[in-house]
Amino acid sequence: MHTRFDDHKKGKIIVVAHRLHAEDLLGQLIETGGWQTLILPAINPKDQVYPIVAGGQKALFKTGRILQPSRHDEAYLVQLKKETGEHDFEAQCRHGRSRARNG
Repeated sequence: MHTRFDDHKKGKIIVVAHRLHAEDLLGQLIETGGWQTLILPAINPKDQVYPIVAGGQKALFKTGRILQPSRHDEAYLVQLKKETGEHDFEAQCRHGRSRARNG
């Protein structure tokens, strides 16, 4: 893909996606390394500071913060976790690194 750049030294690839499975394209890219990631889970697993502006402004997302509460409130996410199971919920909503189950 790097051969498609006008300037291969300055070219950038941006992948924007929603996780579907622990072994989806994003999982494979993260596993191989060499990518800078910005992962925004539906429920923040820990306090995290995100740089949001090149000038240095940062945003603090506290543990348990719901990414978009107007769309998915806590009750919905708890129910979704029950319905989909821990493995799929971690992959899809928290971008966990759990591997696919056998069988």
